[in-house]
Amino acid sequence: MAQRPTYTIDGVAHYSCADAAVILCTSAVTVRELGVRSELEGRRAPRGKRQCWYFTVTSVETFKKRHGIFPTAKARARDTLERSSHPTKVDAHSSRHRELQLEAVIRAQTIAITQLTLAAAAEARAAKHLEAALSERRQSAEHLRSAVQEFAETTGQEGIPSNVADLI
Repeated sequence: MAQRPTYTIDGVAHYSCADAAVILCTSAVTVRELGVRSELEGRRAPRGKRQCWYFTVTSVETFKKRHGIFPTAKARARDTLERSSHPTKVDAHSSRHRELQLEAVIRAQTIAITQLTLAAAAEARAAKHLEAALSERRQSAEHLRSAVQEFAETTGQEGIPSNVADLI
C-alpha cells in the first residue's frame, strides 16, 4: 500500500481524517468519532476557511495494530475472497461492494487531486518569491559593483590610498 501523506502540526506528523479512514478501512465519520472518544489522538486545526480533524500517525498506527481493520472491512475482504473462488456468482452484495470500492477510489483520487492542486499553488508561490529574490540579488550586486568602481575612481583621482593600512 502506498504511503499516505502526512501533515506536520507542532512538529508531530498527522494524518488527515480521510487518510486515517483509508488506513483503518472505515469512514471519516467513524474516525472522527474515535477522536471525540479519545480512542485516537487527534485535534482540529484550520484548513482554509474551515476546521478539519488531524490524527497523529502514531495513534492511527497503534490503533490499527491493536484492533486491526474494522469488522465490516474484514467481512468485505472475506466476501471478496469467497466470491473470487466462484466468479460466476453475482449478487446485490457484490454489486454494493464494487460501488463501495469505486467510492473509495474516487475519495482517494479527490484527495490526490486536492494535494496536487495545493502543491502546484505552493510551487507557483515559491517560483514567484525566487524570481523576486533573484531580482533583489542582481540589484544588490549592481550596487556593490557601482560602489567599488566609485571608490576606485575616487581614490585614484585624489591620490588617496585605497588601502587603509597605508594610512596608519
